[in-house]
Amino acid sequence: MEVDLKDFSAEELARAEQKIYLFLEELNSLYGAQEAVDPYLGPVLYKPTEAASFLKQLFVDNLSNTVAWWNPSDSDFSASPFTGKEGQRIMSPGITIYDRPQQKEYQGISLTHSSYLDWEGVPAQELMLVSQGRLQNLPLSQRPISTKNSHASNGHGLRLTAHTGSVREGLSNIFVEAEHPLTEEQLEEKLLARCKELGLEYGYIKDGLGFKRIYVADGRKERVRKLEEKNLTTRSLRDIIGVGDDPELVYRRMVTPSLVVDEVDLTAVLSHPTRKPLVPKP
Repeated sequence: MEVDLKDFSAEELARAEQKIYLFLEELNSLYGAQEAVDPYLGPVLYKPTEAASFLKQLFVDNLSNTVAWWNPSDSDFSASPFTGKEGQRIMSPGITIYDRPQQKEYQGISLTHSSYLDWEGVPAQELMLVSQGRLQNLPLSQRPISTKNSHASNGHGLRLTAHTGSVREGLSNIFVEAEHPLTEEQLEEKLLARCKELGLEYGYIKDGLGFKRIYVADGRKERVRKLEEKNLTTRSLRDIIGVGDDPELVYRRMVTPSLVVDEVDLTAVLSHPTRKPLVPKP
């Protein structure tokens, strides 16, 4: 693939070069990273890409299929756990989340889930999904058809999977905003202060290469390997204690800043194979 560098300003090239060097430094740090062995329960700072993954898993993917398949009395195991919870606090205060289906670009980059009409031909509306941590609106389609259970669609009838023609309710372009955004330094200070309050020796930062341990005593950071989250539920959305001022476009559909989540359960990944190799080493 060829990239025409004349389309970029000197400032943009300098920023790109700096990011490349920082990435290579972080990548190099993996060679000396130690394996994590101790379980951990405490705050974690998620960088934007990882924060988007956190919100996608617990919120965005769960805010689909918000109307019963046939009628409200039917059992629908794919139904959204947020159905009927409008007005309830589902997330930490100070966070606002929008769905903007008609927005085409973010900082010059096209968004993949943009459309003026949904799959049922209804104009796609912007929704304020969350305000001050409370669920405000659900994505709605034209289902169900019956008059008794009818409701007004807000243009969020989507074909969620490529292999089926079924239209269900779903989200498009997600924008996460904070009432009081914090700088990177302030987020780390909040993380360490919470660790100190809990009597923890260190906390964790999750970025694109995995986890970094940050120590309360001196702020020292070291890369660790083979850690994974356990037991994340929608309850974790109410544990967000800090939101960054560094929004990034992720998956070309989510604009998400860094997040500090107060209580995350981390466990070490097994580092030894569960069975002997089929073929001995040469």
